[in-house]
This record gives sequence, structure tokens and C-alpha cells, in this order.
Amino acid sequence: MIRRQNHGSTALLRVERLPLSTSPIFQRMFVVYAAQSKGFLAGCRPIIGLDGCHLKGPFGGQLLSAIGKDANEQIYPLAVAVVEAQTKDSLMWLRIA
Repeated sequence: MIRRQNHGSTALLRVERLPLSTSPIFQRMFVVYAAQSKGFLAGCRPIIGLDGCHLKGPFGGQLLSAIGKDANEQIYPLAVAVVEAQTKDSLMWLRIA
């Protein structure tokens, strides 16, 4: 829906598919809105900060974010990802995105 409503945006979702009798299991997602990337290129400093935090819930995982700094010294969100863990596999998947 994100890619359909926001042309130029990137939204990736990965699920693990088990036998047909069960629902898919969420693994990771990555979202970058086109307006955010265009805004960053148009008016932010050419520095990107990366951060992550653990999700404390029944499903766990990590929330990863990429931010920039705008002309008013405020943070400017660029991208967000939710991954099962900061593993080589999940980070390589984000790099491909």
C-alpha cells in the first residue's frame, strides 16, 4: 500500500512461509518514503546517523532508524526498519534495499 500511495517510496517486507496450514511469520521490514529522501537531498546536511533499540514486547526484535540533520539543527527521519536481530543476514538484506 505504501508503494501504491507514495510513488517512489521503498517498502520491503519479509515473512517466513511455513506449511500452508499456518499464517506467514513476520521477519523484517524496511520503509523509506520518497518525500523524506527528496527532502533530505534538498535541505539537509550530508550526514546520516544510524541508531537502533531493542523492542521489549512479546515478539522482540530491533527498531533501526536512519536520521539526518536539517538546517534548523533538528533531526530529520530518513528510514526505519524492524528486524528480528542485528544479524549479518538482516543487515545485508537492508543494504540490498
